[in-house]
Amino acid sequence: MHSLELYKLLIAMIWLGGFTWLWSIHYQLRKKTNPGIKKEISWISRWSRIFGLVAIFFTFLAFFNVGIFTSSDKLLILLRGMGLAILIFGIFLEAWAMKTLDRYYSPGAELLSDGKVVQEGPFALVRHPIYVGDIFLQLGIALALMSYLAVTFVVIIYLPVLLHKAQLEEDLISREHPEDYREYKNKVGMFFPF
Repeated sequence: MHSLELYKLLIAMIWLGGFTWLWSIHYQLRKKTNPGIKKEISWISRWSRIFGLVAIFFTFLAFFNVGIFTSSDKLLILLRGMGLAILIFGIFLEAWAMKTLDRYYSPGAELLSDGKVVQEGPFALVRHPIYVGDIFLQLGIALALMSYLAVTFVVIIYLPVLLHKAQLEEDLISREHPEDYREYKNKVGMFFPF
């Protein structure tokens, strides 16, 4: 087996293992979630999931050498390593954020009737650590596999959809918790910790 094929197998195992872990956390937390959902932004939640699946599809194509850079240049090898590190960081950031939310976690843009502004863990660093983790995960896998199709899609389509979804969530939370959220926004950056 060629070393690039072994590398792709390693990436696939990390990627699938990470998704399996994140989905198991998702389902564990959904069981804890209070069923008293007050508001939901369902259309943007659905579209962001669809675009996430499209990004996964483009990444999947890279396993079959479709839409990838194929040079063995040392810079590309370095970028592949960086992509792997970014992928792993994204998986752990997303998992940490989901576990911090605990019963307040929701895969959609929902606000629970007894909700609060969570400011612990990764939420003390950025207001949307799940989205930041997801962006790192998607870009990391695309970069690790040198998929220009997946990187382009994530940057041009998926990232703007997540930004829009985050803004809609912020508007919703600001209406329900105006003082707490205004104070939180003044302390913590949306996607960057400054």
